[in-house]
Amino acid sequence: MGLKLAEKLKATGVEVVFRSSSENDVKPASTGTYLIEKLKK
Repeated sequence: MGLKLAEKLKATGVEVVFRSSSENDVKPASTGTYLIEKLKK
């Protein structure tokens, strides 16, 4: 369900950060760190 929602949001131009247990991506240190980095851009 989450993957389908992420795909639909991306299709409409909404930036999505989606993580699943099968992915090995590096995630931000914390939610606060992620938010601050996004707001700086």
